Amino acid sequence: MFDMSKIGRNIARLRKEAGLTQMGLADAMGISFQAVSNWERGQTMPDISKLPELASILGVTVDGLLGADEAKVVERAVSETDEPLTVQELADVAPLLPPAEAKRNFERTKEETESSGRRLRLSDLVELAPFLDEDDLGELVMEAVEGGCELSELASVAPFMDEDDMGRAANRAIELGADPTDLASLAPFMDEDDVGEAARAMLDAGGVPGDIAAIAPFMDSDDLGDIAREYIERGGSPSELAAIAPFLDSDDLGDIARDYIRNGGETSELIGVLPFIRRGINISFGRTNFHFGLGKNRKKRGGED
Repeated sequence: MFDMSKIGRNIARLRKEAGLTQMGLADAMGISFQAVSNWERGQTMPDISKLPELASILGVTVDGLLGADEAKVVERAVSETDEPLTVQELADVAPLLPPAEAKRNFERTKEETESSGRRLRLSDLVELAPFLDEDDLGELVMEAVEGGCELSELASVAPFMDEDDMGRAANRAIELGADPTDLASLAPFMDEDDVGEAARAMLDAGGVPGDIAAIAPFMDSDDLGDIAREYIERGGSPSELAAIAPFLDSDDLGDIARDYIRNGGETSELIGVLPFIRRGINISFGRTNFHFGLGKNRKKRGGED
């Protein structure tokens, strides 16, 4: 409904007709001229509390400034007695509202929606997310998760959520059967511990290290090392660690390789991870010493080359 570019052009036209420069309008309103410039370029909207003053200075009504339909929505947004805004109307007017007003209007809209027997859907929150209180957004996202939404659906609101709330929502969605491979788009907005918990759950459910490669960059390196070690101890092959080897601590990877060889593993299974093992690590197996590291790997017998 609110065409910011159109309203910006209207402000610019009315300012010029009033014989005012951007600096003159800014001075009259006690704001910076950059704010006026941003309005006129359609990058931002005037705060709702500034609209009557702006309209008065420019010699028009708020209707004339915004348009009749838009002005009616603004009037309902500031009223505590008029009919609550619809989700779409709130999304339209939200850029004009101070945080406290946005929260008050959201609570009224939510109450009105629920009283009619409906619930706010995750798709309803996409446009509202930048203007919602983090706690409110987290609560609504968790409701959506309990209702069976997919992880991919959370990506659009993830940048506006508290990282702890995002982690709880993502891990709960996985518990309820959401596809964990969709976690990659959410991991940048989650706490490291929550990403690690999700990765562990994926492997416990029968996954392989390649399944967590996309989220490995967002995990704590110690946590990733523990998970890799547990995977090998349960019978996995070190060759499967190649997908996450770039994100593992080189010493941890060297320890895993050393333990694997000592427990009778085949050295051929280590080929894929050798480039990521710290230079200078020696692994002994019987009378054979394997020297791993970046560069040429050497095999020694009896302590000689």
